[in-house]
Amino acid sequence: MDWPRIPWPKSKAFLVSSAALGHAVAALLDVEQEVLAEPLQGLSMTSLRQAFRGSR
Repeated sequence: MDWPRIPWPKSKAFLVSSAALGHAVAALLDVEQEVLAEPLQGLSMTSLRQAFRGSR
């Protein structure tokens, strides 16, 4: 059979960093998780601008 081939990373460090990125993406997509355990690196932690807030 012609199964798709998954390339192996060239180093263990790359595999570990790729796995960490996959966990971060999964955490962002988990709609049942109320709060992330820790902030994700690279995302803004500032308050939301007034233009993006809903009217109350």
